[in-house]
Amino acid sequence: MFVSDDDLKLTYGVDLRIGKYLVDRKVPAGNLYWKDRYLYIPPMTGYLFIPVYMDLQYRLGISREELLSEEHLVFMETVLHSAAKQEFSLITQQEHIKECIEVSRRSGNNETFLQELEYYFSGNRGRLSCWPGNKLQALNRGDAYLFTLCFFDTTPDRISSMAKAWRSFIDYYLVQDDLEDLEKDYKSGDENSLLEAGIHQAAETMKSILQNSYEQLNPLNPVLGNRIDYEISKTKIDATIETFIKKNAL
Repeated sequence: MFVSDDDLKLTYGVDLRIGKYLVDRKVPAGNLYWKDRYLYIPPMTGYLFIPVYMDLQYRLGISREELLSEEHLVFMETVLHSAAKQEFSLITQQEHIKECIEVSRRSGNNETFLQELEYYFSGNRGRLSCWPGNKLQALNRGDAYLFTLCFFDTTPDRISSMAKAWRSFIDYYLVQDDLEDLEKDYKSGDENSLLEAGIHQAAETMKSILQNSYEQLNPLNPVLGNRIDYEISKTKIDATIETFIKKNAL
């Protein structure tokens, strides 16, 4: 099964030229993020986010040419390779952040934002003015992708808009992921936003987060907004949590 540029356009509203370029791109050799993958954009959340978020950046004013430049794509792929190294326990989170800082300093074009990210990832979470973050730390686990924004020599307002779009976008995906992995994460002790929120209060918290994602992204990309609205309507948050509570006698 594969994803086409038409699939990305009809399902997520992704610009056809962006979608086609990424769908046709070869898997980067030696990159652990694409380990054992034969398609650059397989039909999996961990890869679909690439064209969807890139389309959001395009809608916020970054040109196709810059987004699809080899320099930007290699920059992004390097960050994801480092993330995969952490996922495979080859490096620590601190080493992952160090690698992201290094590639941003070497190939990036926005020293001001890089300095903010360095401060942010040193533990000073309140310093990053453009980044709303999330009180639930489990939903901040995709924050390192923000380093890819260091590639762009653009205005602070545009950086802020792209960071906020990422926040709304990643919240939606991670809540869905945490719902699906609730039982597994509970047993393994892995971070999970529902468990962190307090399982008896999690339903309302997650509904609020998902609704905020919809409200923030729908004006920017109505096709994506419609997709999120549909997923929210069919996601059985209350039933999932109730079943989990009963099963584990909580």
